[in-house]
Amino acid sequence: AYLVGGFLRDAVMGRPSRDIDVTVQGDGMLLARELAAEMRGAFVPLDEAHAMARVVLPEGREQGRWQVDLASFDGDIAHDLARRDFTIDALALSLDDALEGVSEKKLIDPFGGLSDLAGATVRAVSHRVFQEDPVRLLRGVRLVAQLGFSLDPGTRELMARDAHLLTAVASERLRDELLKTLAEEGASHHLRLMDDLGLLC
Repeated sequence: AYLVGGFLRDAVMGRPSRDIDVTVQGDGMLLARELAAEMRGAFVPLDEAHAMARVVLPEGREQGRWQVDLASFDGDIAHDLARRDFTIDALALSLDDALEGVSEKKLIDPFGGLSDLAGATVRAVSHRVFQEDPVRLLRGVRLVAQLGFSLDPGTRELMARDAHLLTAVASERLRDELLKTLAEEGASHHLRLMDDLGLLC
């Protein structure tokens, strides 16, 4: 089992996060059910076909709730990371190592995510990421807005190339990403970025 994605990104940046992503070899859905029962949390199926589920933990002393998203992976962790969207989220740390805290030395980083974090850059993992899930086009702009990062020039070209694919995305997913971006400071700048990339059309 590995910690992956945004929780690790935020830990490296020193940003607080209550959303934990874990990927496991095995049945993530079953594990999520058992974790919810053990920790008296709520079990929320996300994608039964891909054995993905969420556990929302009961509110503790600190304000806010923790949630744990569990997913399954086949093969090795490097193959799983290759299917992710942006390099800054294509990071992993085994749960055994995570018990000692998040150490950059122990992070699995096959795509240079730590370098892009240091350079405040949002970069696509591959040229196929937006074709595999077009909502990532809006997610890229949201990450720019939330983190104060800039888009890698090659990623900008890929986003402009694939902008037309947004028409295939469910309207609820588009709405969620758009509203998250609008909630950030400098929303007009990020709307102009979307327009420059052809995403608003």
